[in-house]
Amino acid sequence: MFDDATITNTASFSGEEASASQGINQMILDKSHSNVDYENKTVEWLIEINRDGYEMSAVEIDDTFTNEGLTIFEDTFKVEGLPEGADYTYELKADGNGFNITDFEDGDDNSLTITKPFTISFTLNYEVLHIFGKTFLSDPANADVHYVY
Repeated sequence: MFDDATITNTASFSGEEASASQGINQMILDKSHSNVDYENKTVEWLIEINRDGYEMSAVEIDDTFTNEGLTIFEDTFKVEGLPEGADYTYELKADGNGFNITDFEDGDDNSLTITKPFTISFTLNYEVLHIFGKTFLSDPANADVHYVY
């Protein structure tokens, strides 16, 4: 499922009818922030991938920091939840405004098929003067996930 949706179910019996609806969210990608430290100008980010546990192959993650003045603390970058021995290629973008993760492998140099949820976490430093006049916390980074079902 790529977009949020609402599922409605209607049942009837002897001329009586009842309906119920439930909203459902896409589970491929979710990005959230927490622990904003205004004194040190840092914010922690969490990207959740494949929360519904579908089989995904050829996964590529492109995270773009859409505001100027954001710098990643590379020593805070973590990928958790991958199978033991799994590896990937992490590359900071040349302009420093984001990163790419590609080439997920199973530890034996074979392409890794993702079947469980995993997370990416990191901390950004922000410079207020560079982002003044832009929305910072509502959408400071734009992450995309590309994969094959």
